[in-house]
Amino acid sequence: ADIRADIFSLGCTLFYLLTGRLAFPGSNRTEKLAARLSGEATPVRTVSPEIPAGLEEVLARMMARDPKVRYQTPAEAARALEPFADPAGCDLVPAGGRILDAGQRDTSTVSAGRDPSDRPGVTTPPAPQVRAAPLPRRTVRWVWMGVAAAVLACGLEVLLLAPFPQRPGDSSPEKPPESNEITNSIGMKLVRIPAGRFLTGAPEGEEGHGEDEVPQHEVRIERPFLMGAYEATQAEYEQVMGKNPSHFSPTGAGKARVAEQDTGRLPVEQVSWDDAVEFCRRLSDRPEEKAAGRTYRLPTEAEWEYACRAGTTTAFHYGDSLSSLQANFHGKRAYRAAEGPVREYTTPVGTFAPNAFGLFDMHGNVWEWCQDRYLPYAEKVVPGAPGPAAGFGRILRGGGWFFGGADCRSAKRTFRDQDQGSQYFGFRVVCEP
Repeated sequence: ADIRADIFSLGCTLFYLLTGRLAFPGSNRTEKLAARLSGEATPVRTVSPEIPAGLEEVLARMMARDPKVRYQTPAEAARALEPFADPAGCDLVPAGGRILDAGQRDTSTVSAGRDPSDRPGVTTPPAPQVRAAPLPRRTVRWVWMGVAAAVLACGLEVLLLAPFPQRPGDSSPEKPPESNEITNSIGMKLVRIPAGRFLTGAPEGEEGHGEDEVPQHEVRIERPFLMGAYEATQAEYEQVMGKNPSHFSPTGAGKARVAEQDTGRLPVEQVSWDDAVEFCRRLSDRPEEKAAGRTYRLPTEAEWEYACRAGTTTAFHYGDSLSSLQANFHGKRAYRAAEGPVREYTTPVGTFAPNAFGLFDMHGNVWEWCQDRYLPYAEKVVPGAPGPAAGFGRILRGGGWFFGGADCRSAKRTFRDQDQGSQYFGFRVVCEP
């Protein structure tokens, strides 16, 4: 998981400790999510003017919408918070009234040592200089307690992330654990999905379920696999295939609707199952991928649903309702939720919150091709395995930008001919390392 997400969460917690209010306010869950997706956090001094301006800058950076703007490591965040965590006196200013920035440490109070999260070659934006302005005595205690708790949490993150030293006499170091994510030669991010078992299909009482989604049955995913964190983008497709067939592209029929967007980050669409399979073949054949021992393919239907659910048993990985503030689909046809925006175009991958596995846009945006031919569950020879040669077309999962919320459910199944492309169809890849 990205440690910068933890820094964001810590900033939100500290904001609440200091003000008693939420950094992204709203009267219900949907409004709070919309506030989180649409802009930056509330400046803390608009709620509590007595908070030092420097501390407001630190909090704003911890809760920045763009992860690249946030502190990149827990130690960096802790260093920025240190000037405000001195419990001695009312002014909370380090001895001598010095200004400390994120690159300086007070060696009298903080033990020396290199941040284990720092990595050669990785640069981060310089931290703002912070001057701890005096606070009224009545607020010092609770401000100090909140900041001290945040510094302690950052310190614990550093300790937990630090590698254990090799014991004297060990002839060979332990093999490092496999990374939970990789970035391949074309910049495509993939996340590791663990092996496990789950119930595929919809329960009888799920609103909008189809007859081909029942009965629910257990499927076991025998081996972990890597899956694209995002749907394949137009830029990635063009890099491998040398063309971009998308409707919502600079040369596509829908170009007017995305004129102001970076279309390279939109999902590729207007692709058939055959096109997606050919993309996987060509990506696998790239010298860099061959050298890394990576082979790409489409997910099986069972892998797709297992990855989408990410341990949930509800209609969506978000829960039992879906608003177009949570995913890109036809907002007038929300699922057990209030009506939302109707965009009528694809949105950049990663616009909405990921599931517990770190996968984005599993609900909506574009339907995603799977390996399998379509068959009712009762006719599949091996539950969860790809369909046999007999069957209908190829499976599509996930729903799309012009479809209703019921079509975006984790259990929803449909199919089309494998040579059929559409502005509603895209894909994401699975990698076998």
